[in-house]
Amino acid sequence: MRREACVDRQKQQHGEGVHALEGTARVVTLDSGNQWDVLQFFKDNESSITDILVDRMNHVKGMKWFITLFVKFVKYDQNNEAIYAQPVFRSINFTCTNVSQIEEQLAEAFQNVHNSFQNFERDGSGWTIDKLIKLEVGTVEYAPLEGSSYLPLPPKIQKKKGVLNIKNDDQKCFLWSVLAALHPVSRSDHPERVNHYKQYETELNLNGIDFPVALSQIPAFEMRNSISVNIFGLEKNDVYPLQITNHRDMSRHVNLLLFSKGDQRNYCLIRNFSRLLGDRTSHKCQTYYCNYCLHGYSTVDLLNEHVPYSFATRTPET
Repeated sequence: MRREACVDRQKQQHGEGVHALEGTARVVTLDSGNQWDVLQFFKDNESSITDILVDRMNHVKGMKWFITLFVKFVKYDQNNEAIYAQPVFRSINFTCTNVSQIEEQLAEAFQNVHNSFQNFERDGSGWTIDKLIKLEVGTVEYAPLEGSSYLPLPPKIQKKKGVLNIKNDDQKCFLWSVLAALHPVSRSDHPERVNHYKQYETELNLNGIDFPVALSQIPAFEMRNSISVNIFGLEKNDVYPLQITNHRDMSRHVNLLLFSKGDQRNYCLIRNFSRLLGDRTSHKCQTYYCNYCLHGYSTVDLLNEHVPYSFATRTPET
């Protein structure tokens, strides 16, 4: 992927890595070196991050972007044995359509992440920072997103059997996918058939919700139905967080995959993250994935320890 010469030089100087997906989604990693002071790390890398975002805007009409800070903390038990935690502090998503917005948005992103970092230190029962691991700058080319009618999943995703794609002939793929999560049907009974779920349509409050459902409408749906919803994107068979709920206290939760083909987009239900993301690791047994940042763990206990420290938030689509 072509990048401006100044950005290439900074990547070499700061140890950055780039992961690009067909030019639509990209993650640039900045290594922390030996830095452990969060504010100084932001100050030292502000110009590099700005150049990354400006360079991205030079190649797209608009973008969604966020930063994610990975930190290692330590505390000591009664036997003076070290215990480590690696929380993830993620900024809100920003929508940028002009480079003039970047300076103000970046200042807000730094403040957002630093506040989460301070909250963790204050409420973390003795955790102290051991080191900064890295910072990631994530960008996704921006276009208003909404679900529409049925689209076949890519063959590689189909084979994993971790996603349920309802065969609807209307624009209610979001609705049918949510109902499929609330009223699961066994694989032997053809859960992809929409007739399984039509009987439950009236149990949800859809006032003010238009079909096809745009991302900007999902927070209203969550509040009216007490159902938290995470949306994940799909690019070249790679899954990434697209919109993450702010409501972790709701008793019902749904994970949806939103993928596209041309101008069409389709919501599907993610039923098994371990199957969907299984090729991310060489670990042969089941892996348990965080619903907020997609980090995988070998046991449920390790996942449960991580989840309170996964500070993934989002701003709705505009």
